[in-house]
Amino acid sequence: MVLVAKISQPELKGAQSDVMDFRSTRSSIPTESDEFCDILRTPRLAQNGNSLSGESMTCASTQISLTPIQQAAVLAECLHVNRRSRNDEMSGWEMAPYIESIESQDESYFVVKSLGDVLRTRWESTRSHTKQRALLMMENLIEDIGKECPMASRRAKLVFGVHMPTLPALRKEYGELLISCGILGKALDVFKDLELWDNLIYCYQLSGKLADAVSLINARLSVTSNDPRLWCSLGDASNNDDHYRKALEVSNNKSARALRSLARSAYNRNDFDTSKTLWESALALNSLYPDGWFSYGTVLWKDKDLEKAVDAFTHAV
Repeated sequence: MVLVAKISQPELKGAQSDVMDFRSTRSSIPTESDEFCDILRTPRLAQNGNSLSGESMTCASTQISLTPIQQAAVLAECLHVNRRSRNDEMSGWEMAPYIESIESQDESYFVVKSLGDVLRTRWESTRSHTKQRALLMMENLIEDIGKECPMASRRAKLVFGVHMPTLPALRKEYGELLISCGILGKALDVFKDLELWDNLIYCYQLSGKLADAVSLINARLSVTSNDPRLWCSLGDASNNDDHYRKALEVSNNKSARALRSLARSAYNRNDFDTSKTLWESALALNSLYPDGWFSYGTVLWKDKDLEKAVDAFTHAV
């Protein structure tokens, strides 16, 4: 799929000088990134079954230049496509033509170009063949945003017309991308710097540093002793159900995560009746949890309540 833009020529000419004055020449996609991936960033189109060559191997969207406002509108439509569609592999391909149309522009505002790079990184991080390139793109994007150039007056252009994430939010995405690529040591440094304690505890658990996780949780509990998430994390790290019960206590029995953990613990002890009751309470608090419905259906099946098990599995689907 490609994006074909149709605009009026007078409107384009009127905005050309403004674009040239605030053009963004940087790119978060370095040329050496192609060494890590053999997947093309821009598709080569074929016509009438025959491959094209040379300059004709370009997207239809590259044949026309868009003004900054029009580029922002393209990105807004791209986000709309993402939100209205189901969350599966095809949604990224539906967003791709909009992303490629922004990348094909010779001149863009800083914030427009940056959001196009963010959307490209999010899409490519979902595919195993391009995940390493996405990681490099995100790292370069964060470095570019942290630089002093371009100046603030140029960065501010269209800043309220483009849904650009903040730098801390981008760094959090970068840390999560590092985890998905198995680079836990660097992710730990990112989450430490941002003071994202939940993500940091999760990293410790993934890397097998349970003692460090427990030490961090206890340190945070000395500051905020009524945080049910910390008590649940302590229960995960120490495998102690008492911490989940403490999480329920400090949350006034409103911690769905604690209920789910207690339900799994009861299931592992083959106490299916207790696990069933706990799953019902957890799903009553948060029903939008597919894995919970599947686990609940499994408990009902083990408990020979087949009619309810069918309903639970149907909810999961």
